[in-house]
Amino acid sequence: MRIAVVDSLKRENNSPNMKGLAQIASGMESDVCIFGHYHLFMDEEVNGKRFICPSSAGMPFNGDPRAQYIILDIFEGNITTSRQYVEYDRLKLVEDFEKNGYFQKNRNWSMNMVTTILTAHNYIDTQNLRK
Repeated sequence: MRIAVVDSLKRENNSPNMKGLAQIASGMESDVCIFGHYHLFMDEEVNGKRFICPSSAGMPFNGDPRAQYIILDIFEGNITTSRQYVEYDRLKLVEDFEKNGYFQKNRNWSMNMVTTILTAHNYIDTQNLRK
């Protein structure tokens, strides 16, 4: 198994960046790329290469605010994935922000995080767009 680190794949308006995936696929030696920190479920085949991302346990960007992950099953060379969703108390997280003084320490960052967590849409670094 060959491991590679790629930090150049950007989302396009909370959708997979197919052009970016195609560029990465053209340089891949392996058939499957499993990655994270993308905040979107993904199980896509691009140019004969498979890209799998489990979404986000606390900050998905697909409009469904539940914690999300993938169960990956590999059996006899075949890979299957199943999406999993878990409810959790998002308001408790907001209370923790308040209790820990995050709103007072960094209001813009805190509001972006809370809005993103509650709505499951990317509001990170958008504070200047909302003034």
